[in-house]
Amino acid sequence: MPFCHLTIIDLARYLIIHALYFFSDREVYMKSLDTHSGIAHQVVRSDIFESVLSLYSGRRLEALLSEYPLRIGFVGERAIDLGGVCRDMFSSFFEVMYRAMFDGNVLLSPVMHAQIDLGTFSTIGTIISHSYLSCGVFPLRIAFPSLVRCILGMSAVVPDSIVIESFVDSLSSHEADSISASQRESQHESL
Repeated sequence: MPFCHLTIIDLARYLIIHALYFFSDREVYMKSLDTHSGIAHQVVRSDIFESVLSLYSGRRLEALLSEYPLRIGFVGERAIDLGGVCRDMFSSFFEVMYRAMFDGNVLLSPVMHAQIDLGTFSTIGTIISHSYLSCGVFPLRIAFPSLVRCILGMSAVVPDSIVIESFVDSLSSHEADSISASQRESQHESL
């Protein structure tokens, strides 16, 4: 299968498989991770977006990314994180992120304005990757080109046809029909 036909989930699976292959077996791989004593990273549910961004922007990012299992706690809430609290944190973060930084009907693309720091998208890419690798949570509503740029960086190249297809998918059905009709007209005129 050529690389350009891989979905982002296929890419993540490929990376996981190769990471596990690099270590001769799962036991060696698991021992290479920091299996800390159960102290949870604390986030604030009422300010989940900023709280998670600051967690992943901190000085201890590399240590955070190497912890397994990732344990999360919500400030003021009692819970033992056996995976559910972590999934709840990522799911809640993505829901707020969709509203704060993305726009679209079916698929979402970033909203760009002066108040948004492009470095935030790099941090979001780290969060997306880590959420999938640590507990299987993945923000499926984000358009593929946007995911590629967040995860692989702004220099990642996405073919124009995929960018246009994703753009059309982010529109309402009426807007998508209008764009498709215009594309057909321009192709007919160029013949």
